[in-house]
Amino acid sequence: MERLDKYEHYLTESAEIDFENNMQDLYRVTTINWTFGTEKGQQSYDVVHRNEYTMSLEALINFIQELEGVLPNGETYSIAEDVISIEKII
Repeated sequence: MERLDKYEHYLTESAEIDFENNMQDLYRVTTINWTFGTEKGQQSYDVVHRNEYTMSLEALINFIQELEGVLPNGETYSIAEDVISIEKII
């Protein structure tokens, strides 16, 4: 569910500066990869991967957009990795 909590007019020049500055910020992204895990060389469906990434805001946006999509033949795909946490690194 999404909702717009605030609306205001903002100078384009200020928006461009904020955009460039924020794209450089780093985020810690935690995901669950629902494909099976490998433990001690053995594949196991009782284990999944919990992954942590450090990435820029731009990379985070691209990462999320690539989790689901449409192939050139029109079929949809979904990567079995769900984002469970996003934290800004200060």
